[in-house]
Amino acid sequence: MKRIWPWIYGGLFLTAFLGGTQILGNRNASHPPAHLDSIIVCAVFGLLFPLLAVWYAKFRWKPDLKAPSFHRGFAGGWWTDPLQCLRLSTLLLIGWFAGSLFTLGQADARHNVVMYVYWKGALAIGFVLGDLVARYIFRDDIS
Repeated sequence: MKRIWPWIYGGLFLTAFLGGTQILGNRNASHPPAHLDSIIVCAVFGLLFPLLAVWYAKFRWKPDLKAPSFHRGFAGGWWTDPLQCLRLSTLLLIGWFAGSLFTLGQADARHNVVMYVYWKGALAIGFVLGDLVARYIFRDDIS
């Protein structure tokens, strides 16, 4: 069963990537434009959410944290396996952002595509940094 999980994670990344490129559906041009303040809020949220979620799971539900791995699935959700859920969320956000970079060729002022890509990037980069900070802070509790 361990051999199938890397393929599942690869498929999820590819799906998020294709979702970011808008290949899987038409782009909704009616979304509100992203502004610098919403980009900053998403970056801060992306940084704080992983840290707070792992902290809450550790002190409320499970004092011992299992290390994330691409060779096992996720069981129980955020409160019983927070680092694995964080890895999956980060993987999906990175794929979504990387796919959206291909939409920059369609950028125009009317649809504000560039700022929307920045918004996705802020969220993805925030989650990556939040993941690193959470694993650094709780490194002694990860088995």
